[in-house]
Amino acid sequence: MLLEYFLFFCQVTSKKDQAQYWADPSKPYAFVSVAEIAKAFKNSKFGRYVESLQSHPYDKSKGHPSALARTKYAVPRWDIAKACFARELLLMKRHSFLYIFRTCQVRLKILSFLYWCSLVIENHTWYTWNLNTKYHIFF
Repeated sequence: MLLEYFLFFCQVTSKKDQAQYWADPSKPYAFVSVAEIAKAFKNSKFGRYVESLQSHPYDKSKGHPSALARTKYAVPRWDIAKACFARELLLMKRHSFLYIFRTCQVRLKILSFLYWCSLVIENHTWYTWNLNTKYHIFF
């Protein structure tokens, strides 16, 4: 839910996407900056309520004990690792065409390199000895 609000706010504050959220079609669209949105929020009823909540420090004795984090991340490291791995798998599935294409491309380059090397070795032209030449190539 919070992520949806964040993504919506990102779209509303960007110059490209803000026009689609313009509420009154009878008035011409005008870009509203982030500073203006923040000022309007602080002056609104909800903004004043949030500011009043944040004006005094939170009393931890009133809250439920399991609602507060007791450790640095409040989640075991193994769960964080599993979540990161799941995210990476999701991204790999999402871009699977790219991974398959790049893998095939690298395989073709390796095969062409091996084929080229086998042709060079088969011809024996680059490491035959000609002692009458001025420069000798030793491989």
